[in-house]
Amino acid sequence: MPTRPVSLLERELSVSLPEPYKSVLLAYPFAAGSVGEEMLVADVEWLLERNRANNRAVAPGKRDKPSLSQGLLLIGIDGGELEYYLRVNSSTNAVMEYCLETQQLSEFAASFAQYLERIRQIESEIGAEEVLGEARARAIPKWRHALRFYTPAAIALLFVFVVIPLIAFGIRSLYRWMVE
Repeated sequence: MPTRPVSLLERELSVSLPEPYKSVLLAYPFAAGSVGEEMLVADVEWLLERNRANNRAVAPGKRDKPSLSQGLLLIGIDGGELEYYLRVNSSTNAVMEYCLETQQLSEFAASFAQYLERIRQIESEIGAEEVLGEARARAIPKWRHALRFYTPAAIALLFVFVVIPLIAFGIRSLYRWMVE
């Protein structure tokens, strides 16, 4: 990411971004489509839109979401019900986790560096699970794959050539019995 979008983000949100966060945005470490791309969003338009939305007034009776007015910058999501906020007005730059379902805010990582490490750890765990899944898929014998394919076809043929004719024969026999 060029320096210009980072300064645009600071200017538009009227916030001074922590140096570790800016340096990571400038040399973005995560691949497209990865978990890291969700948990640490580098898209300036997305960041501007979501952080502006969080700063809007909240209807009476509704709880406030974390916002820049509280010193929290939305930096990522988990693709589900969790949002990640960077504490911009502190020396540690802790990353907070906000659950949309329970509306609870808790510390996810004590510092931004720890947050990056947790993302890398999550990505490596997912990678290991994918490798394990591929190994399991290769370990399944060919006949089991064939069985998964042919079982529905065999059931359909059984219905067409056995069950349906038996039902039809039973109905015809019952009708003859009632007529006689």
